[in-house]
Amino acid sequence: MPLDILNFVRKWQQSSLTERSAYQQHFRDLCEALGVPHPTEQDVDGSSYTFEKHVPKTGTDDKGFADVWKRGYFGWEYKSKGGDLKKAYRQLNDYQEALLNPPLGIVCDFDRFEVHTRFENLPPRVYAFTLEDLLHARDTPTCSIPPLEVLRHVFGDFNQLRPDRSAARVTEAAAADFLKLAQQLELERAADPNPPTKEQIAHFLMRLVFCLFADSVELIPNHAFRNLISNDRFLPSRFNRKLPDLLEAMSSPEGFFGADDIPWFNGDLFKPNDHMIVLNKADLGILYDAAQHDWSHIEPSIFGTLFERSLDAAKRSLIGAHYTSPEDILLLVEPVIMQPLYRRWADVQQAVLAALAEEESFANPESGRGTPSGVPNMPCLVKGTALAVPYEATSTGASAPEVRSPKRATKPRQPTLLNRPALDILQNWAAELSSVRVLDPACGSGNFLYITLKRLLDLWHEARVFAIHHGLTLAVDPMPNPAQLFGIETDFYAHEIASIVVWIGFLQWKHDHGVEDHKTPLLRKLTNIEHGDAIMRYDETEKSLEHPAGKPYEPEWPAVDYVVGNPPFLGGNKLRKELGDTYVNELFRVYEGRVPQFSDLVCYWFEKGRKQVLNRNAIQIGLIATQGIRGGVNRTVLENIAKDACLFYAWSDRPWILDGASVRISLIAFAGENSCEKFLDGKLVNVIHADLTSEANTRTALKLDENEHLCFMGPSPKASFDIEDDVARKMLSAPINVNGRPNSDVVRPVVSAIDLVRNHRQKWTVDFGSMTLDEAAGYEMPFEYVKYKVKPERERNSRAEYIGKWWQYGRPRVEMRAALAEKHRFIATPAVAKHRIFVWLRPPVLSNQGTLVFAREDDYFIGVLSSDPHKIWAIHMGTALEDRPRYTPTTSFETFPFPWPPGKEPANDPRFEAIAAAARELVAKRDAWLNPPGITEADLKKRTLTNLYNQLPTWLSNLHRALDEAVFAAYGWPSTLTDTEILERLLALNHERAAKQ
Repeated sequence: MPLDILNFVRKWQQSSLTERSAYQQHFRDLCEALGVPHPTEQDVDGSSYTFEKHVPKTGTDDKGFADVWKRGYFGWEYKSKGGDLKKAYRQLNDYQEALLNPPLGIVCDFDRFEVHTRFENLPPRVYAFTLEDLLHARDTPTCSIPPLEVLRHVFGDFNQLRPDRSAARVTEAAAADFLKLAQQLELERAADPNPPTKEQIAHFLMRLVFCLFADSVELIPNHAFRNLISNDRFLPSRFNRKLPDLLEAMSSPEGFFGADDIPWFNGDLFKPNDHMIVLNKADLGILYDAAQHDWSHIEPSIFGTLFERSLDAAKRSLIGAHYTSPEDILLLVEPVIMQPLYRRWADVQQAVLAALAEEESFANPESGRGTPSGVPNMPCLVKGTALAVPYEATSTGASAPEVRSPKRATKPRQPTLLNRPALDILQNWAAELSSVRVLDPACGSGNFLYITLKRLLDLWHEARVFAIHHGLTLAVDPMPNPAQLFGIETDFYAHEIASIVVWIGFLQWKHDHGVEDHKTPLLRKLTNIEHGDAIMRYDETEKSLEHPAGKPYEPEWPAVDYVVGNPPFLGGNKLRKELGDTYVNELFRVYEGRVPQFSDLVCYWFEKGRKQVLNRNAIQIGLIATQGIRGGVNRTVLENIAKDACLFYAWSDRPWILDGASVRISLIAFAGENSCEKFLDGKLVNVIHADLTSEANTRTALKLDENEHLCFMGPSPKASFDIEDDVARKMLSAPINVNGRPNSDVVRPVVSAIDLVRNHRQKWTVDFGSMTLDEAAGYEMPFEYVKYKVKPERERNSRAEYIGKWWQYGRPRVEMRAALAEKHRFIATPAVAKHRIFVWLRPPVLSNQGTLVFAREDDYFIGVLSSDPHKIWAIHMGTALEDRPRYTPTTSFETFPFPWPPGKEPANDPRFEAIAAAARELVAKRDAWLNPPGITEADLKKRTLTNLYNQLPTWLSNLHRALDEAVFAAYGWPSTLTDTEILERLLALNHERAAKQ
């Protein structure tokens, strides 16, 4: 019978055999229990997998052997039970190069296992566990993956043990436990006669989180916090007496807990007078489970998001949703912050090497090298930055440079490095890195700030390694630290978590890299992460009847070097719904003339960033925006930035995670000067325009008067005016009203964007147009329906204009109705759609919100709209919702130059008729495909324009090609033009027409 894990554990727990007599049998038994081959089963000659691999020891002439070796997987060293595993690992290290540097080093004493990772460019991790741990399907305080899974990965996909992957797993598990604890405390709070506030619960939980982390990285000695949980988990009264003593000890310069001296943590986190939450047995059971994780392995950028969702009940629906990954954040942090710093670092290295050569030449004048004539100046980070601190060369050396204020008044002088000792140059570089100031003006739970600090620390560490390789020792102080990070956040939970995330990330990095600076206190209050609104605040000293909360004003952002972040997206109708009319109206007034009204909320952060660069309070800005920032009124802010700054980096269309949902976004970075390289969608370009293109500068396109009064947004009801088919039929069959008119005057078929390109839903609407109340009341049944259904909805709406005319559509579009009044048919298209499709509609159909209508009834016009030149222009000039283009009347239509100005087409011109004929054929055959005779109802539902254009059969492609060729002929252009060439010609024609207006 094959040995299983249970029997393997029992057998070797009872064994007392020595290393030499039993290690091969132990390894074979383990392989059998895991279902993997052992060395003599898999490799008969021992060339890649063997026991007793004979190897030379690194740096000596001695030879030894590794107990087990598998090429490209691991080296494995055994000791007898209770043996010194540290000594075993040192032995294994001596064989590392001879074993061809496997990614894993494993030591074992038959009962205890330690799996050490050695992945290139990643900090090491140790997965430590015992035989007993193999029987439990969960991680442990010293093993962030269930131990049995660790062993399976050792023999299988060892990349699953990479620290970056294991960190995500332990982080998700730890956050899940704290979600349970938060929910449990909220239940208890509901029954408490003197309950703690939600904020007090959140603050208390954050203290527990930090204690678990500090315990795991041994900042709290001897696992005092874990032992407290373990010893008193069934005695809550004892736990609740002891915990305040531990927290008080952490807040004191000379604290102790039991026999242990506790380091001074300080900060706001452990103030003795903070509210304590009393935990019961159920609470302690959850806390005990949470304490079984190895908190030294949590990924701060992930934990911050998950912990925020756990604390905030409104966000718990997002617990299982995706979060923004560190890799996504680096898409902005790297080009905006790190690339200029790395350019500077390259110059520093050259300067150090030159200084070392100069020192050697003076020390050894007979070396034959000669004395260098000089050392090149070190350029600053980017033009305009004061981070490259100037200093003069002296014979005695210079002290560390003074850290300047980030206010950019003038360009710095270039530092002179002649006769500078190499170590001084490196120390000054460390001081520069430690003075870089970074702001995230919508910092959330601190993800961008943490990632930025980690990358600054990585660069600082690179300098230390460089120093060691050249015989120098770079001091631990100064080093990048949390005090360099600035944030602004409105959400209480996120703001509180941000500070914890940053500090945990900082201490974790030092732990992983073995950096001990012995500074106390270990934590410092991060007053530079503000709890407040980044774009508008209220001056409470100036309250009035008009401004009961205080006079609104634009807050100043702190002067920093770099700004990065992911501000909130909120556009269209959601702006007032989420923020309220008062806030929105005041926001419009504060930014009047700078940000167009009804721009997406994210635009205000971009305008603030422009001001920050213009005032020399930042060098470079990098922000994430909705794709809609490329067009419509939103694009105004980018046009202003392009005038005053330099757009140097952008991704025009990227997938992103926002509040757990996948969206499409634009990443945009700009600087104060125009001399930098520019990258768009990963490619080097000469220029980035405000619409995030580098081709024809279509942002210079002008509105054409000839296109006015032709394209309109459909009416927007802003209430429940739509009715089902059966209700409509009853109204239509009712007798003539007392005003002598039928209900068909106001009960109309209605289509939305879905009806245009998918299946018609047979919806109707009650539409009183711009009738007065008395006129509408004359249509008795429709009016009473609206009075019963719509009026209560409108009375709950805060918009005065909606309440005042409750029987009318919120946006009746009077101009559209006037333009369509005499038309027998008109053209419609969805505002947002994957395929830009134009269809015919006939009165009395009402094409409502989400659609655009065109007041033309000729085949020529729908032909041009359906052609490639117009569709290419519309996509380029419009915006997008996620990955679907949005058509806008202003930028997409009113700027488009038709072959002839609308209303001036030569009706007898054969080119005009060729377009009309091609359009007629396209529409006729498309309609025939949509409604063929003899088809079942089920199959008919599948015949939609969306499905048709997804398939794009050859016959449809041929019809569009014929239409395109007719349109190209009307312009007088060849039909072989590329999209870029089409845009260039249309833009030139736009300028030509606009000049004649």
